Amino acid sequence: MAAVSPKSESLPSVQGIVIHGTVAAGPHSMNSRIYLTEEQLTVNVLSKIFCLDASTIKLRERNGDIDAVYPISGGGFPMERLVSKPDVEWVCDGEPDKKLNKKMGSILSKPLEPKPKLEITKTTRLRALPETLFHPNSDAFKTLKLTDNEIITIQPEIQDITSLEVIDLSHNRITHVPYQLLELPRLSRLILVGNNLKKIYDVDQATKLQYLDLSENAFERMSDVSGLYKLRNLRNLHMKANRLTELPDNMRMLHALQYLDCSLNAISTIGTLPPALQTLKLDDQQDTILTFPRNVGLSGKRLKHLDLGGNKMDSNITEETDIGVLNIVSQMTNLTYLNVESNNIRTVPTTFHNLTNLKTFILRNNNVSEFPVAKSSLHLEHLNIDNNQIHTIDTIPLRKIKQISVRSNLIQSLPVNMTAHLLEELYLDDNMITDILNINFCLMPMLRVISLKSNQLKNIPETLCQISNLESLNLEDNRINSLPEKFSLQNLKKINLSKNKFEKFPTQLKNATHLEIVNLSYNTIGDTETSDMFSSLHHLKSLNMENTQSKYIPDGCIDSPTLEELLLGGNNIEQIPEEIQNMKNLRVLSVENNNLVVVPMHIFQHMSLEAFLANGNRIHTISKNIPTLDDTTERNLSHLNVGNNFLKSVPKSVEKVTSLKKLDVSYNLLYFLPSALVELVNTNECENAPTEVIIMGNLARNIPSSIDKRVALAKFTTLTDFADAQDLSDLKRGCMYFIGSRHSGKTLLMNKLMLSSGSNPYDIQTAESRNSGAFLSSNIWPANDKIDINVTDCSGPVELQVVHHLFYVPNALYVITVNLEEYKPSTSSAFQQHIEYWIKDVYSVIGGDFMVQVVGTHCDKVEDDHIKKCCGTIKDSLKRFFDTFKVRNKTSDHFLSSPCDVLTVGSSRDPILTTQWIQGLQTHICEMLKNNKNKLLPIDVPGLYNDGMPCMLNMLKLEQILVEKQQEEEGLQKIRLTTFEFEELCEDVGMKQSGVDDAREYLKRIGVIQCFTEESSLCGYIFHNIDYLKTILHTIAGKNRDELLSRRMFPPGFKETIQVILNIFNEKAVLSSEVLSLCIFKHLEVDDSIINLILDILIGLSIAYEVPASENEDSFLHRHCEEDDPPRVVLLPAFLQNNILEHRIQPVFAAKIEFPWYFPKNLINVYMCDVHTHVNKGSRDMFLATIGGVPTAVQITKAGNANIRSC
Repeated sequence: MAAVSPKSESLPSVQGIVIHGTVAAGPHSMNSRIYLTEEQLTVNVLSKIFCLDASTIKLRERNGDIDAVYPISGGGFPMERLVSKPDVEWVCDGEPDKKLNKKMGSILSKPLEPKPKLEITKTTRLRALPETLFHPNSDAFKTLKLTDNEIITIQPEIQDITSLEVIDLSHNRITHVPYQLLELPRLSRLILVGNNLKKIYDVDQATKLQYLDLSENAFERMSDVSGLYKLRNLRNLHMKANRLTELPDNMRMLHALQYLDCSLNAISTIGTLPPALQTLKLDDQQDTILTFPRNVGLSGKRLKHLDLGGNKMDSNITEETDIGVLNIVSQMTNLTYLNVESNNIRTVPTTFHNLTNLKTFILRNNNVSEFPVAKSSLHLEHLNIDNNQIHTIDTIPLRKIKQISVRSNLIQSLPVNMTAHLLEELYLDDNMITDILNINFCLMPMLRVISLKSNQLKNIPETLCQISNLESLNLEDNRINSLPEKFSLQNLKKINLSKNKFEKFPTQLKNATHLEIVNLSYNTIGDTETSDMFSSLHHLKSLNMENTQSKYIPDGCIDSPTLEELLLGGNNIEQIPEEIQNMKNLRVLSVENNNLVVVPMHIFQHMSLEAFLANGNRIHTISKNIPTLDDTTERNLSHLNVGNNFLKSVPKSVEKVTSLKKLDVSYNLLYFLPSALVELVNTNECENAPTEVIIMGNLARNIPSSIDKRVALAKFTTLTDFADAQDLSDLKRGCMYFIGSRHSGKTLLMNKLMLSSGSNPYDIQTAESRNSGAFLSSNIWPANDKIDINVTDCSGPVELQVVHHLFYVPNALYVITVNLEEYKPSTSSAFQQHIEYWIKDVYSVIGGDFMVQVVGTHCDKVEDDHIKKCCGTIKDSLKRFFDTFKVRNKTSDHFLSSPCDVLTVGSSRDPILTTQWIQGLQTHICEMLKNNKNKLLPIDVPGLYNDGMPCMLNMLKLEQILVEKQQEEEGLQKIRLTTFEFEELCEDVGMKQSGVDDAREYLKRIGVIQCFTEESSLCGYIFHNIDYLKTILHTIAGKNRDELLSRRMFPPGFKETIQVILNIFNEKAVLSSEVLSLCIFKHLEVDDSIINLILDILIGLSIAYEVPASENEDSFLHRHCEEDDPPRVVLLPAFLQNNILEHRIQPVFAAKIEFPWYFPKNLINVYMCDVHTHVNKGSRDMFLATIGGVPTAVQITKAGNANIRSC
């Protein structure tokens, strides 16, 4: 409890007093003097030490007349009064505590270390015994404990401490034990575990030594402990984890030895055992086969505990007549515990029935196929035969068995008459049991634990549900789809139904009212009704619903007041409801590998939550609205895991979560270490509670190269300037796009490329599945130390490919993927369909310098001849196409200067082949990037910028501001910057006005911002949160609009607004200001900026068209009525929709056309097709047009149907 305070100035001085009293109670009580510090001096501590009633305790002076000192409020004592006389010693008085006396009497029946005691461990790192021990005025110690230090030398002066009875110098660096220590007259226990000892001399001088522990040293022979066999009083000898190779016959000379531990050595032979030995541990002899001679069975007659596990015993037995280890052990008739696990035992001999006193038998990890022992002969209570070849347990004696474990065997059924009245724990995991309906579990009334994991069960018998004492039931990995209707195990605390066939939540569980842990993971439960499920489970603490195909958090558990752990990983959950705060005791919430896109504010408002685990989602935002707590409120969130997500920054408000001990943002898209993390680490470090920030798997370019990103950051200096951390002036940025037809391997190829660089957190399979519906997913690929490439996967539904061109930039590399399994080189249209089309598509948008690289995929699925033929045809076609295209479009010589090469890769999962393919692609791309003639890096393009080359450090500073701005601003209207706002940001990084246009051009070309052209109504807006813009486009133009809107990833009102506008588009082709006012503004309480942004995007994408009022009569599609208000938005008619989408002109939505309407020539000409002439200008219902190269006459009827016929 406490140590006697040494009266020396060399040891630290702590304010305290010495108290006399009777320590413990009963026959083990003893008078002693205890030194207690002010912190230890409480009535509770004194009550436990002296076994007194806490309410009656008081202190009085031992040799004086001072009145008694009583405890003050809180249970302490007035220390100022007690220490006013430093020479006074005190006595503790009070009434005996009978209950504590009885308890302490049983505890003290175990050996105790003699008091008083000096203990100095770990903190001081001593190299020798403290000199204060040898001071003439030092107190007389009986126990000396100096473990976990760095002591090398034991001074000879230790012989002066003649009172020592116990010495523990474990885990130091001692190499020599002086004879002065061994000659201590009272020494009875010597513990030298974990030192560097190879020999000890004259140990027989310690004539009273009873306990010797020399484990974890370097002894090779027992004789290295000189004089060992002369220790007549030695009862316990520990030689574990040395280098011993044998137990010699001389061990029989240790007549008093009762306990011998020689495990973890290299012993191969055993001699005669000591006559009084009761416990022998010889388990896990390293790299040797332990031989057990026959005479050991006779010399070990008194053994009660024998441990022979992990020794490869019986490995040399080849004939049935050979004597195995169990035959020899059968002579040790006093054994109560036998462990022979992890050997090579094949049979249990019939002589084994001689061990009538055996209570515990461990036989796991052997090759036993049967247990042929007479049932009445043994009285086993604990039997473990895991991982053998047992087919049946019919012959196993169950009469007195309390625990039996037969895991990982070959059992197919249980005996029908299986009776075990005393059985408490039954483990039958990993067998082949198909049916237990015939088992009467009522014959096993004491069962507390049943584990039938990994069998082939389909049903559970009702008799199992009648075991009143059952506390734990494990049925994981079976074929069960329902529970019995009479499932009412009132004492059941834990049930595991994971990996079964449940298709709905088993409502029978509500009858097990004492359940604390429920595991239903890996079932196809989905979102079944659970509202009334948890109302009766008043003790539920843990619920595991991982991989259950759920989209929502179970509604019933939201109101559970006792639930502490909720595991929902591997589902399809897209949001966390605010009601999660109703779970007042929730400590751990795991939503890993779901579809979350935001870490909501209410996670940080939950006061009891300690860990939020959201690894492997689609999170791009952490809520900035983290509340600031007052002094009376304490947040407990200490572990936040948002690794393997799509975060590009972290909001500054995360600094408010000062309780964080660990923040994992590994494997995200952090191109910069967010300043918020720097402040979080530094702030908490100042409060002596450093936060570990895990950032590996991120580029974090503003971290100095001297810092290892693979380890957690627990301390970091504030980054005020990029130049302070790392010189990035030579860093270059570029863009690369993966384009091509569907199912050509764009996504898989990009992810393999990312994976090869170590920047992609996902394995290939996970990445493929996560991006199967990808829409312009981007990542940064560190091509080398000085070049970072923004790689974009232009995948996704066909409906969305029409907007990919909005994100194309000049001076980029466009990788066109071609599925060679589908490519037919003999067909003249193959090249046009797979390659020529994409090159023209890029050129129609860029109209400038870019490079093309064709990559043939799926090469592992076709013959080599086909690959050669395809590549040759493509190369020839590329050359002819480039030559013709340059002449026709009058391009410069360096345009499309890509060599006419075709790289080939496969889709194989073979990691060796995959590595070779990707390394070849990576090397080729890097060579192209390094060639300055290709001008793939915007910073190297001469004449592009007005103010010379932009300063790279300024560009990086500006980019970081834009990235962090995404996290600090929420809402659709905040993804846009006006030109004026962008100029202000440029000024913040010290940029001149003349460099603003250059900065905008550069950032656009590396994919950081998106600026629309002057022809668009979005001119003047700069979209700095491109990911959000992509999501909006996906929602507006994609076929999965309803699914995306249901995720609630947008601000309030967006879903309703977009739905109303699109519904109107389905009814009308013209939206006037009156219609907008009537259908939107009056029915939806939303911010005008949300509506305006949606309309601006529709117009900017040519999905709809805005025409000024001044051009109302001649230049737009409208009803011919002068009283109509000028329309705000014009939608193109429905009859052109299919042709437009098919030929990748511009996207449109369906609309009904009512008579009379007419199509202005300039509108059709600009946005749709080449109009030749009006067939009948006066009728206003027909015109002649060329759609997809086909001359077509279009007639509009009064009913709104379209008749299209070729001319």
